[in-house]
Amino acid sequence: MNPPAPLRFPDVGPYETGGATDATDAWAAGDLISSTADLERFTRALFRGRIVRGPLLEEMFTLPEVTDVKTGKRAACSVGLSMKVLGGREVWGRTGGRWGYNAAVASTRDGSRTLVYSVNSTDAKGQDMNRTAESLMVAAFGKPQGVGLRPVASPGRGPSGTR
Repeated sequence: MNPPAPLRFPDVGPYETGGATDATDAWAAGDLISSTADLERFTRALFRGRIVRGPLLEEMFTLPEVTDVKTGKRAACSVGLSMKVLGGREVWGRTGGRWGYNAAVASTRDGSRTLVYSVNSTDAKGQDMNRTAESLMVAAFGKPQGVGLRPVASPGRGPSGTR
């Protein structure tokens, strides 16, 4: 019997399928196994003060008064969470990825809008945000203020949406 031919992804090149992998090889990364429903329940409980309370919870939603040394922009990471302004609202959350997947939890501070996703990806450790994840964030919360996003290609279409 012949082994299966490698899968090909236009932006990545050949991708070899292999045996089972163990996501716990990177110390704390990958040690949590949960569903998106579990992550949503956790996010709602966290933001409502059921997991971390009082001043400790407020610290999670307080950005330090420092600037990024590379960009000069105000810090966007607090104790355990990061914040982006999307669609005119503060969105707080956390992302994570390992080769083969990318996941995130995000919510407005009051919990009126929440997004949890887990997507397959071959670029989980890339410099840019995963395109599918970026599309989900924009659909749920809106575009970042003053930032033009990369065009997202539709199936069978180029990046500008043309064939």
